[in-house]
Amino acid sequence: WGLIVFVPIFHPHPPTVKVPIRLMICVTMIAQLFSIPVLLYYFSQFSFLSPLANFFLVPFFSLVIIPFGFAALLVGLIHPGFAYLMSRGLAELWHLINHVVEKWSSFSWANLYIEKPSLLWLVIYYFVLLSRIWIMKERVKIWWICLTLLVVFQSIGLPINQQKVVVTFLDVGQ
Repeated sequence: WGLIVFVPIFHPHPPTVKVPIRLMICVTMIAQLFSIPVLLYYFSQFSFLSPLANFFLVPFFSLVIIPFGFAALLVGLIHPGFAYLMSRGLAELWHLINHVVEKWSSFSWANLYIEKPSLLWLVIYYFVLLSRIWIMKERVKIWWICLTLLVVFQSIGLPINQQKVVVTFLDVGQ
């Protein structure tokens, strides 16, 4: 819902005006603003590469993967062999993208691990974010103050955890 509400506010151009780079930046920024608190709360991790990945991969998936996947579905109604070839090509492309993303995320500087933020921090964060909606809709010029508060609230109460996270799986053979 963050994208649906915020994109028209941050990117108020009519649909006839084509500004794709600004729109891509806007969508990436809004997606990060709304997803970062949830990711921090549940996974205690932030990836510095996720905005870059969103900026490039979301349009790529929207313009290449989804249309060709749908075309493969339609071709499959006519000839399953051609659909298989198209699907196989998309699968190879998917594996290549996945390999690059995994390689990038393996860098030590790519992820920031923090302690789990409090639920109060989450409520304050979203309160400030939703307050910004109202301020932007009312065209109040103090929205920069809210952005500053948003950044301040983001940094409050998030001590950095320098230890590596270890997950242990026990297979008891049942």
